[in-house]
Formats: sequence, structure tokens, C-alpha cells
Amino acid sequence: MKRVLSILLVCALSLSLCACATSPTAIKVNGAAVDASEVAFYLNYNRAAGDLDAVKAAALEQIATAELIRQKCKELKLSFSKEQKETLQQEKDALLQQLGGAAAYLEYLNSSYLTDRGYDKLQENGMYYSLLYNYLLEQNKDRYTSEYLRQFFVSEYIAIEYIGISRVDDDGNPLCEEDDAAQKAKAEAALSAMLADNADYAAIMEEYNEDPEMMGLAEPLVLSRAMVTLDYPFLLPAFDLAAGEFDGIYTTDDGYYILIRSAVSANYYSEHQEEVYYTAVDAAFQQTIAEWREAAKITTTKVFQKMNLNNLADYLK
Repeated sequence: MKRVLSILLVCALSLSLCACATSPTAIKVNGAAVDASEVAFYLNYNRAAGDLDAVKAAALEQIATAELIRQKCKELKLSFSKEQKETLQQEKDALLQQLGGAAAYLEYLNSSYLTDRGYDKLQENGMYYSLLYNYLLEQNKDRYTSEYLRQFFVSEYIAIEYIGISRVDDDGNPLCEEDDAAQKAKAEAALSAMLADNADYAAIMEEYNEDPEMMGLAEPLVLSRAMVTLDYPFLLPAFDLAAGEFDGIYTTDDGYYILIRSAVSANYYSEHQEEVYYTAVDAAFQQTIAEWREAAKITTTKVFQKMNLNNLADYLK
């Protein structure tokens, strides 16, 4: 049945795509061309990143990373096994069956600003990522000694609490100017209370904090720098604080924040060694990728410059 699905998919896609023109080149990474149809997917994926410049910057970084990983795998002669190739095809067949046929599959691609070859490349990118990640881990396995991991833990983990005061309503819309001013005054009152002699941080937190994540928390959050960057970017300034210090007011689009850094529990490392290990491995891998991006020759064409979030469909060829 799976073999039949594969044949049907190939036939249907051949009939629907054979008349399509080649999509123009939008980006080059070390000379390797990335066409506009692929860029269209990444621009759509990053719609929430901000204005068009921010969306394009995020898309460009992701595309460059994927291309560099593919190039490095080719350089290192890291290729897919027969089983891995079969897995990719099986996953595509499963999606085709789940959607109900080739027509529905093509509709799904169009709604995601994808082409069939773009879908295949995305699936391959994930597998290339794993190949390179595992290769570099094996090459550098002696780096991750107990001493290295403890030093990494000290520099890359924090224990943190914060007082969060919202700047948006229940629907996520910005508050009016008057209500926002009232929330800012509340944040200033909280900070004044924190600065008082013999301040009771727990009582101040209970009185002023509006962020549900901090409500009823038995102990501070323990977070890695990578997790903060990804999920809690407003907490990044806390890495510049010493244990026991607080600072604020930090302002974001959605709130006013006062950050309180605590000492990490002495037994946290021993209880979470595996987590720390994989966080350190991930950090080293991301640093390597960042260095490759810095050294790479990445250029964009006039096609990329003309692309925006309203004309993406024009480039799906």
C-alpha cells in the first residue's frame, strides 16, 4: 500500500507541477542558490517576528543555517542510510494518506507557502541536522568532563523570580495610555517597596505580581541561558545580577518586570546532570553553527528584496 501511495503521489505531482516555471534565486549561501519558493515558506513561518525587516532577518538566518549544515554534511561525507531514506518516504506517504490524497496534499502545501520539493528539503534538513549534531558530539565527546559541565552550569544557569505587571488586556491587546500609565505606576510602587529596608520580597510579590507563572511558586525558576533566550527573553538581564540582587523596571511590549536573582540550590546540578549535559552539547553545537554563519558568504538578490508578506504566492513555482 505504501508503495502504491508513493507512485500515486509522484504521478499526481508530476501532472500538477510539470508546467511550472523555475522559481528565481533569492539567496546564495557560499554560492549555493536558494530559490524564492523556499524563501516564501520561511518568510511566512516568521510572520510573527515583527516588521518585514525582522521577518527577513529571521528567515535569512534559518535558511543560511540549513544550507550550511547541508554543505558541512557533504564536506564530511555524511549521507542518509537506506533506512533513513525510507523513513523520509514513509513520513511523506503517511502525510498523503492522512490528508486524503495528492490534491489535498497540494492544497496543504499551498496554504503553507510550500512546494513539493520545498517540503522534501525541509524534511531532509531535519535529518541532516541530526547527522551533523551526532557527528560533532562524537568528535568532541572528551570535552564534556565533569569540570567542564560544572563550569558551564555556573555560567549558564540562573535561579530567578520576577514581578510581572501586564501592559495588555485579557485578549492580548495593548492597554490604553491611561491604563498603561496606571500599570507603570504600580510597577514603580513595587520597586519602591523592594528598595525599602527589611523588604519582604515574598509579600511584595504576592501584592504586586500579575504574572501567573510566578503565582504560587514554591521556589525560584532555574533556567539555562538558552531557555531564557528562547522562552523568557525579558529575563536575560538577570544574568548580569549577582545572587540576591534585583533590578528593574524592565519594559517590554507586554509588561513591566522587576527581576530577582537567587542562588541556585546546591543539589540542583547533581539532580539534573543529564539535562545540563545536553544543554551544554546544544550550546556548543549552536556556537559552531553561529561561527560558520559568520564566516560564510551569504548574499541576497533583487528577488529577495522585492519579496514581502503580501506577494509570497507569486513565488511558489
